[in-house]
Amino acid sequence: MDRNYIPRGKFRDDFLTGLTSLPYISKYCNDKNSELDIKVRGDYLNIYYKGGNLLKLKGKNGIEFDEYYYLPQVDAKGLCSSDIKKLIKEDYKSGEKISKSKYLRGLTSSQIETKRQDALSIHQELETRCKEMTNKLQRATSYEETVELIENMKEVMCKWNASHAKSKNERSIQHYISLNNRTFDNSTDYVVLDIEYALPYEATYFNRDEYSRNQHPRVDVVAIDRTGQIYIMELKYGMKSVNNKSGIKSHTDDFNATIGHPDKWRSFMEDIKILFDYQIEKGFISRDLMLDMNKKPCFAFIMKMEKKNDKNSFKEKLKQEGLTDIMTLYLPLDEDKNEYPPENYKLKFQS
Repeated sequence: MDRNYIPRGKFRDDFLTGLTSLPYISKYCNDKNSELDIKVRGDYLNIYYKGGNLLKLKGKNGIEFDEYYYLPQVDAKGLCSSDIKKLIKEDYKSGEKISKSKYLRGLTSSQIETKRQDALSIHQELETRCKEMTNKLQRATSYEETVELIENMKEVMCKWNASHAKSKNERSIQHYISLNNRTFDNSTDYVVLDIEYALPYEATYFNRDEYSRNQHPRVDVVAIDRTGQIYIMELKYGMKSVNNKSGIKSHTDDFNATIGHPDKWRSFMEDIKILFDYQIEKGFISRDLMLDMNKKPCFAFIMKMEKKNDKNSFKEKLKQEGLTDIMTLYLPLDEDKNEYPPENYKLKFQS
């Protein structure tokens, strides 16, 4: 096992024991109307909202919220978040740092020094606001108080998203797939266990040096069906995502060389079991789910249609690549580009 890799769900016994509001946070995440999705990571929990990371629950009692979400609410003095991050570092005078900023590299040394002081002041204000909110959430003593605080954080994050003109993309599609496939019902045949799953070294084709440099390769979606069969699903949003370097043939080849390899899939399943058991224990997924450790994971594509003809185009692409035997779940086109209708994000078996 790579020493830098921590299986998802393998925590210390005292993990988050100092976070008194955790039961309230978990309860709110399980409310489908909250649009929050709690996911287990190597040594922390992530809470996603609208495809972005809202909160990180880390360590014995720590809560992290990105202080830069507050940036649209303060006088940034013409500085963007990346420039502020450069200027607050001790080695801010590094030519490389300044040259990578289109804004900073056009300033004189004196102007940069002024901007450095501006950046330090802005960052202090952002950090103060953030710590005040996270400290309150950490000490929350009721469900109602917890919900109110998280709702405030969601509003802060939405204002930041609006200021950055974030549009629908694969990350937000991923989020709503996960949200709308939490339990089996008449409209879904799969439950999502995780998104952006980092592979353990034992399940990759890298040597240890290459594995470290690649920072743990990831798969888009890990799902399970009613029989306990695990599926590795790669998400494609529209045909624009099919012909680039992450094309469908490379995804299939990567699966066959890693998780789908006869000598590697059992190591992956052992890793998945740790995650599965932790989520069952904490109530993140239904206790009615079962995991069949003797079944080799299956590979599938999720094609989220961006245009009306995407389904036919994707089928033609599969035919061209000789991949017509690969299972593909087609999610319909959203008529309103700014909305995510739950019925359009259900993972249903399609023969």
